[in-house]
Amino acid sequence: MLIAWTTLILDTERGLPRDELGYYLPGSTLREAIENAWIFYWIKKDKALEKSLRKHLLGLEDKAAFLQAGPSVRERVLERYPQVRELEIPERIELPAEGLRRRHVELFDPAAGRVVEDRELMSFRGVIGEVAIDSPYWSKIKTALLSYARALAEYEHKELKETYLAESCAEIQNRIANEWEATLRLGCWSPAPHGGELFFFWRFPELRHGLKDRYGVELLPETFYIISGDRELLGWSEYRSMPS
Repeated sequence: MLIAWTTLILDTERGLPRDELGYYLPGSTLREAIENAWIFYWIKKDKALEKSLRKHLLGLEDKAAFLQAGPSVRERVLERYPQVRELEIPERIELPAEGLRRRHVELFDPAAGRVVEDRELMSFRGVIGEVAIDSPYWSKIKTALLSYARALAEYEHKELKETYLAESCAEIQNRIANEWEATLRLGCWSPAPHGGELFFFWRFPELRHGLKDRYGVELLPETFYIISGDRELLGWSEYRSMPS
């Protein structure tokens, strides 16, 4: 079972993909979210890998290489820790009609303290039953998901603690720690070029600032898509294993 606890979109053009059968969630969206957590976890655990990846990022040749840094880091980590490649995920996950809704999705800039963009998109919020994710390494993957979700929620709370979104950030942190079985950050939740893909490197200000000075783009999310009426950030979801 998959539960979108906060509003879910996949992009800022349509919101959600649709085919002749209706609106759906590609399985690749779940895979990407799980791999992001896996990458975060192993860079955190493997100090030699961390060191080599920091050196890799500092040695990027140009902005084009910087914008492709996420996939290059992903490949390096998965070469060393390939177990997550064995995930079995449905290719297409149908979204129940009762959870679909057109919403005003806004881009919030904490530095400016205001919404800087607003567009109406098809979104989903609710329960998607009969979704099974299978892996012989699921226990380790759950550990990675928890580590990543805690760090990401902490970062967002830090960025948004002086705004009207602070309370919802704190609630997310509490639910990750005490309620949700396996937290996933799904879909589009920031326009940052790497999303949460390279999130591990938030703890190295000199690396982040050096890359921003060089390429004019922040490594990490600085603005966030929100639903201001609900005071919520996008994409926070939970996977619950199916009863045996």
